[in-house]
Amino acid sequence: MINEDDPLEQYHSVNNELKLYNPELAQKKQIIVLNKTDLTDSSVKADQFIQKFKKGNIFKISAATGKGCGELVKFLGRILNEDDQS
Repeated sequence: MINEDDPLEQYHSVNNELKLYNPELAQKKQIIVLNKTDLTDSSVKADQFIQKFKKGNIFKISAATGKGCGELVKFLGRILNEDDQS
């Protein structure tokens, strides 16, 4: 959920916590889902996050409206399918 002034800093903070808890967990593939993008302020912050981050799998969704959820589900299906085949 994007509810802070600097979501990228919040992302790094969570990942540092993961690394402290279990370094192997912090190395796993990540999918970043930015929710509540139906809200104007959150959508702007999500766009800023994406511009700063510039890597990985990032999805902007609105659970309330369903916007972006289909693309996320399709991506997750492909990932699960790839894992089943390997």
